[in-house]
Amino acid sequence: MVKVDNTITNYIICIINRIYNNSIINRMGLKNLGGVKMKNILLEKGQELHEKLCEISDYIYKNPELGNKEYKAVEVLTSFLKEHNFEIEKELLGIETAFRAIYDSKKEGPTIGYLCEYDALPLIGHGCGHNMIGSMSAGAGVILSKVIDKVGGRIIVYGTPAEETNGAKVIFAEEGVFDELDAAMMVHPGDKTLASGKSMALYPLQ
Repeated sequence: MVKVDNTITNYIICIINRIYNNSIINRMGLKNLGGVKMKNILLEKGQELHEKLCEISDYIYKNPELGNKEYKAVEVLTSFLKEHNFEIEKELLGIETAFRAIYDSKKEGPTIGYLCEYDALPLIGHGCGHNMIGSMSAGAGVILSKVIDKVGGRIIVYGTPAEETNGAKVIFAEEGVFDELDAAMMVHPGDKTLASGKSMALYPLQ
């Protein structure tokens, strides 16, 4: 079993730190909220949502679904996002268990994407922690939405099914879905907490 407890919040903090320390923060204007104060606001929102995110992660873990059949996972994730005022588009590109959830500040600014995975492995279940990836990415999007109205931009949370097989991300990329983004983010849980790791690809942000 993948241990949840504080791990989800810690990974969301990791994503927030990536935004906070990245040059894209200047484009989003988040420093205008007061630097460390802004970061603390995001962390506080993460703590407030911690129990709910663990609940979602546990639900997906206990209801494993194979690629392109992740109906329960999609329902619980999109319901959570809808509760926080994201506009939901299901069956993205005609893929039954793919979705796009958008929170638009209606102000000029960059578009930040978070990628949810939620498929399980045959005979194993969620051995790769995709139950956590789904809840973490949805949670990070919701947390960022709590400040983006003040600074501008859009948040898009993508539901990317079948990561273990044909991979909806590949189809999304081929069809230009990600062309609307300034940055895309996700994290993957592991059995150790590490400060950093090697990257298989690098694209500089100016």
